[in-house]
Amino acid sequence: MYQIEEISWLWLGIIPILVVILFAIDRVWKSKIQNRFASNEIILRLSPNISLFKPYLRIFMILFSLIFLVLAMINPQMGTKMETFKRFGVDIVFAIDVSRSMLAEDVAPSRLEKSKQLVNQIINTLSGDRIGIVAYAGKAFPQLPITTDYSSGKMFLQNMNTDMISSQGTAIDEAIQLATTYFDDENKIERILIIISDGEDHNDISLDMAKIAAEKGIVIYTIGVGMDKGAPIPIKRNGIVESYKKDSKGEVVITKLNKDVLVKIAEATKGEYIDGLDTKFVTDRIKGILNQTEKKESEEKSSIQEMVLVVNYELQDMSLEDHAKLGSEVAPNFKPENVDGLIGKTFIGNVEAGVFGGVYYFSSPESVDSYLESELWKGVVAHPNLVNFTTDVYGVAPITISNGIPVL
Repeated sequence: MYQIEEISWLWLGIIPILVVILFAIDRVWKSKIQNRFASNEIILRLSPNISLFKPYLRIFMILFSLIFLVLAMINPQMGTKMETFKRFGVDIVFAIDVSRSMLAEDVAPSRLEKSKQLVNQIINTLSGDRIGIVAYAGKAFPQLPITTDYSSGKMFLQNMNTDMISSQGTAIDEAIQLATTYFDDENKIERILIIISDGEDHNDISLDMAKIAAEKGIVIYTIGVGMDKGAPIPIKRNGIVESYKKDSKGEVVITKLNKDVLVKIAEATKGEYIDGLDTKFVTDRIKGILNQTEKKESEEKSSIQEMVLVVNYELQDMSLEDHAKLGSEVAPNFKPENVDGLIGKTFIGNVEAGVFGGVYYFSSPESVDSYLESELWKGVVAHPNLVNFTTDVYGVAPITISNGIPVL
């Protein structure tokens, strides 16, 4: 397995070839000129110290330098190897509520921003533990495959917003179900799911899913974000509140913290409910829980042949709601069984910057090329409301595949 990172510099390979040709022409020309004036014996008598070896040594050194210069410019990458490494820690998945009720500002600056702050601070206390992130509202979507790359976790965390999922609601059950797929059944290490939400669950299945998770050895800790008295849901434009969300009767909707649901879910797995008002208290409590949790040694096999395709684009004459709806419709097409060589994917977006895109994990450079030539990709690029596409391909650090989810 090999690839050339900077193929644009490949033309420099012509230079060593030209040098060899010019050297050969020079040697033939000099030989003919010398033979016109004198024989080899006379030339050797006139110049007894002349070296026939030095010109060839000099051209060899020049060619040697040029070849390595070309190699440095194109940066070829080759080789595939499997590595097994050991680590001590636990696997932690954060399930973050991104429903519209999380825009309520009874907790400063808002419930969602407070949730992101809590997760960010918890990540800062970790060492040797793997993390994953799930976003959910009416549906649950994977945001970050389980990884030890905390900086990537923070990056994906900051890009989370209430517009990323068009289906509204608070389907905690789907978040639990999706989170259970993040954990590797082969590695018998401790598994923790941390749900951050206001608890406004709109179905009765969450408790059943929590019990199923408990059977799989997953302990759920819930963090409640919001106030019992509740608050309206602001509708903003350019950061300025224009109005508040209203129901079918025209009355302002008041969203309240539903602590009871979160308590029951945590207790079903022998976990714990934590009030999310005080960031330091939450961080210290989670740190204490992790310190009491047995951190077992696990072995992971990694391959360094995978590639990452990063895609960015902008919206043109398309609302965020329509974009989210489009994402929900096309998501089933981007499954590993539908795209050759696709290991997994994570959709990303920065609403404020107006840039959206995705990170796609492929098994080889060839599979990336195949995807970029596929009808699926051509259909995406041809969409009239998606413009200014950019793509970048990177070799990636070792990845382990756990239940179809890439682990950085």
